Amino acid sequence: MKKNILFLLSCLSLSSCYINKFSDFSQTFPPPLDTSKWTPITSSPIFIDDTVPYIVHTGTDKIVYIYKNSKNQLIYLEHNSLLNTTKQHNISSVLTPGATIVKLVYTEFGSQKIIGIVDRLNKFKSYIIHNNFNTSPQYDFLIPSSSINLYLHFHSASKGNLLYENSGGTDLKSFNLTPSADPPIHTPSLNVAPTGFSYTTLTRNKNSLALYYNTDKFKTYNFTDGSVADGPSFTAAGLNMFMFSLQEGNDIWVTTTTAGKMNIYKVRVQNDGSIPSTTLIRSDLDTLEHGFIAKGEGGDYFMASQNVVDNKVQIVKTSDNFNTMEILGGITATTSEFKSVGGVPYLSYINTTTKELTILKYSNNEPDNDVSPQANISINSTTVSRNTPFTVSASTSSGNNLRYFWSVSPNNGATVENSTHSTTRITLPPSSAPIEIILEINDGSRSDRTTQEVTVL
Repeated sequence: MKKNILFLLSCLSLSSCYINKFSDFSQTFPPPLDTSKWTPITSSPIFIDDTVPYIVHTGTDKIVYIYKNSKNQLIYLEHNSLLNTTKQHNISSVLTPGATIVKLVYTEFGSQKIIGIVDRLNKFKSYIIHNNFNTSPQYDFLIPSSSINLYLHFHSASKGNLLYENSGGTDLKSFNLTPSADPPIHTPSLNVAPTGFSYTTLTRNKNSLALYYNTDKFKTYNFTDGSVADGPSFTAAGLNMFMFSLQEGNDIWVTTTTAGKMNIYKVRVQNDGSIPSTTLIRSDLDTLEHGFIAKGEGGDYFMASQNVVDNKVQIVKTSDNFNTMEILGGITATTSEFKSVGGVPYLSYINTTTKELTILKYSNNEPDNDVSPQANISINSTTVSRNTPFTVSASTSSGNNLRYFWSVSPNNGATVENSTHSTTRITLPPSSAPIEIILEINDGSRSDRTTQEVTVL
């Protein structure tokens, strides 16, 4: 016990920790996320209506979030990972008066952006979002009242699918879509994928597929022709949870929970839907579940998973296929989204109390001239005249992005003209004892304080 406590204390004193043994890893509580590496992509807080689940879409060099804000507006937020720019657009033109949204879905085909919404009457409506963020209607039809999760795929100008999961979660059904028709055509499909509770949707050879686990095998189901492809036998005693996450080329990363331990796999799905291999990456990660994988730069990977001991979402980084892992910290959240674009991970989650949506971007770049702040006061003379303004400066202080605060002790009758500026003027009353000038500086996470005595004549 003493060894574990010492290990934990040393881990928490650092910005990150390397863990080599899974037994140590499982017992280590993650520190908070390092705010110098995990930074918000917006300068203002985002408050949302969390009764409408927000959605995340990734592209080649961008990540898109669509959500309903607290002002009943529908917002499209796009962050360009290469340029490090974030733009927000109001797309509330798709909201009809009095309509209540219960679901959102979004996809892109070529240069087209398409958003779909479902109202409380189970009517599905989709809209094309133009470059100026005006919208034009596309589809408008009823879907079964038992539908829950939706997946919208367009494979060409004349072929697409709207997949929907029934309320029992035991199968995935489809509408065949022909967007190029005038008006666009939708046809209920007779093809049904018996997915159980664990599946993901894929696009292969301009077809919508479901990848799922059933009868000791991973399988794919093709919604175009109803064909099923089986993978190699895959059995594990006590297996009770699947999480599909990163799609990397033809590989899909999967985490499972077996007898209270989490395992990491890669499942390969070829363009024809066949599954030639399932590869075990790591096994027997104690006290972790709901693992989502994201791709980093080079050979790095990241994983966000739920720690069942403290119920935190814990983030780790690896460069050797999870043989060793660096703990990057954790957050308190019941649900989160973890994606990556161009080797950059993005973590988003909702504060269930404040309804704030937080979107954090990871950066491994060390700040330029990263030094701890050091406060220094510059003054022409330590002897000053009563009731006469004199100048003090913090210009010789060191640090990055510094904030300043000046004060005087004792402060009866003293004035500080600009207490938060790096240079200010101070006026002191007569005093028989020395008076202290106090400077405090802060770089956002670290601070320093210094004093300078002056004699008043």
